[in-house]
Amino acid sequence: MEELIQIESELADKVFQFQNLDESLAEAEKQMNDARNSMEEFGNLLTQKRKSCFRQFEKELQELLVGLGMENARIQFEHRLISPSLSGLDEVEILFSANKGGTLQPLKKSGFGRRIFKVTLCNQIFNG
Repeated sequence: MEELIQIESELADKVFQFQNLDESLAEAEKQMNDARNSMEEFGNLLTQKRKSCFRQFEKELQELLVGLGMENARIQFEHRLISPSLSGLDEVEILFSANKGGTLQPLKKSGFGRRIFKVTLCNQIFNG
C-alpha cells in the first residue's frame, strides 16, 4: 500500500511539473526577449558612439600622416552592420591609400613596410 502511495505522489509531482511547463517556457521566452532588447539597445549605443568619432579621428590621423611626409595619403573608416557579437552590432575597417588618386583599400591589404608602420605609429600617437 505504501508503494502505491509513493507512486501516486511521484506521478502527481510529474503532472504538476508538466502543467507548469508552459509557464516556465513563457518566463524563459520573456527573459530571452528582455536580454535581446538590452543587447540591441547597448549595441546601437556603441555603434552610434563609434560612428560619431570617425570624422575627427580620420582628420587627426590625416594630419599625423602629413607630418610624417605622407602628404598624399588618405585614410577613411568603413562601417558595416554585422550579426550581434561580443564586440557589438557592427565592425569598422580602416581604408588607406598612400598615393594621390590611389584607391582606398583595407589597411591590412594596402602595403607593407614603412607605410603600415607610419599609420601604426600615428594610431599609437593618437591613442597614446
